[in-house]
Amino acid sequence: MNKNVIAAEGGRVGEVNRALDLLALLRPKHWVKNGFVFAPLLFSGHFRSVQEVLQVMGSFAVFCLAASAVYVANDIVDRERDANSPTNCNRPIASGRVSVPAAKVCALLLALASMAGAWAFGPRLALVTLLYLGNNLVYTLYVKTKVIADVMSIAAGFILRILAGAVVIDVEPSHWLLICTFSLSILLGFGKRRAELLMTRDVRAVNEVYTPANLDHMISVSVAVTLMAYMLYVVSPEVAQRFGGNELIYSVPFVFYGIFRYVAKTQEGKCRDPIDLLYSDKISVLNILLWGAFTLLILIRAYPIG
Repeated sequence: MNKNVIAAEGGRVGEVNRALDLLALLRPKHWVKNGFVFAPLLFSGHFRSVQEVLQVMGSFAVFCLAASAVYVANDIVDRERDANSPTNCNRPIASGRVSVPAAKVCALLLALASMAGAWAFGPRLALVTLLYLGNNLVYTLYVKTKVIADVMSIAAGFILRILAGAVVIDVEPSHWLLICTFSLSILLGFGKRRAELLMTRDVRAVNEVYTPANLDHMISVSVAVTLMAYMLYVVSPEVAQRFGGNELIYSVPFVFYGIFRYVAKTQEGKCRDPIDLLYSDKISVLNILLWGAFTLLILIRAYPIG
């Protein structure tokens, strides 16, 4: 084969690999977390409006850009730790496949694009997006090494996602929705720390302070609070008034099962991150889909489309 052809083929392969490395740097599989922006749309009944659906889809895209900016910045700061980690050493920056200057430019462009996109939907979404970026910057540079505060910061990120979905369609998020989201994200955060400690003795500085015993206690408390918050929500007068009854109470078994399975998986060392369940555990995915389908049927009955 002609040397020029071989060189051209090698160049194309190199470009494809660089593009794949940049895509991996954005961690698109974690964009599913931004699905929380849709919660106010669904539970307020505004999903009947095509315009408002498109607006929330826009806020979802904005938060995907913002989240990727955060992931890139985090990988830049953690590149030396990641290089010594058995699980994170293959990340694009830690492995050297993406240079630090290129990653910095990527993070900056993503952050600016997210802010520009948010501003296009109004100053309130821009403010929420700025708070999200600021919270994660503080987390990356300081809070991630502070016990309990690190998980609180993660939970704040999920609350800001809820607020982003609410402000873009000009609705006030239910206080129950905020409580349930906060308690669930606290549980997921402590579960993630427990799995990291069990599976890899992760090199995060914060995991030098956490112990299996105190994490198990925190997880137990978080499970109790999350389940209690959800049960109080489904029997609350607000639900009866908004959904025309308390049928949502029958979704409780799905929530119990999902939470207990997540805790079991983390304690077994089979789930390093909550996102892992969405891509590897078919039973958990099926349970989430059943909960979603059941809840959606109740919402449609309460807010008929058309």
